[in-house]
Amino acid sequence: PAPAPASPPVPVQPPKRTGWRHLRRILRIGAWLALIVGVILPIGLIALYRFVEPPTTPLMQLRLAEGLGHRQIWVPLERIPMAIRATAIAAEDGDFCGHSGIDWAALRGAVERHEGGARLAGASTLTMQLVRSLLLWPGRSFVRKGIELLHAPVADTLWGKRRTLELYLNVAEWGPGIYGVEAAAQHWYARGVGELSLEQVARLYAILPNPVAWDPRSEHPEHAARWQRILRRLKAVRIGSDDPCVDPLPPEAWPAVPLAADDGAGDPDDAPALNPEWPAPGIADPANADPADDGVPEPPNPERLEPEPAGLDLEESDLGESD
Repeated sequence: PAPAPASPPVPVQPPKRTGWRHLRRILRIGAWLALIVGVILPIGLIALYRFVEPPTTPLMQLRLAEGLGHRQIWVPLERIPMAIRATAIAAEDGDFCGHSGIDWAALRGAVERHEGGARLAGASTLTMQLVRSLLLWPGRSFVRKGIELLHAPVADTLWGKRRTLELYLNVAEWGPGIYGVEAAAQHWYARGVGELSLEQVARLYAILPNPVAWDPRSEHPEHAARWQRILRRLKAVRIGSDDPCVDPLPPEAWPAVPLAADDGAGDPDDAPALNPEWPAPGIADPANADPADDGVPEPPNPERLEPEPAGLDLEESDLGESD
């Protein structure tokens, strides 16, 4: 009999690369999670906070976990004196009305100072600070800064300058578990925000670099240098009576606010005991830093305001030495 024909050879299947397939799946899931957490969710919250008061923030939850409590009193922007609104610009973002969420000139200056050996700081606008406070975690990292830069223009567009300032003045941290300028006024000075003097307001803004550790009532020389510099900057700020960047007015056109505090408002017994140490023990002392070199851009065209503003009574003799 004839031999049976040989069966064709069976092709050898290459081994399945299951490990690479699983890795690609994990990378896809990670990319989608990063897109949702880093882009879609923040934009959704930014849009929501255009109309809704933020119920909490990551920082507030962290402070609660640390046992610092939570005190916040929401105040509409129209109930906050113009001088207090303007001081936020003088202290934190001199070109607030001139940028779209990111001050690129200040950012370049901060990078140049960093390349010269200084700490990378001083480039955050009010909008960037607010994005960080509402959406992100505390601490310093390039990842967090990148997310701030990504969302600050979105927030500036969706919120506008008025809402940005209103949100900032109500969620900024001003003490251990203290959020917003009204709660800060009551906590530190036992009076409402409308009863604060300009000096008290400037002292509050001067502790923002470390509000948990620093006391605005301290007489530490570095603290004095900070709040006096803020008052000098205030002379050059223009701000609108409703929207801060619409029909801006010079300080002499604002409702009068006393420079120094009187004894007619507030009960000192309601305020916490003064911590004579500034900063608190364990916190890096800023004595080696130049308080004038804080990275905050000066308000534009400060020479436009030569006469002393009568409404605010900003006397240089009361403020210390000028720059």
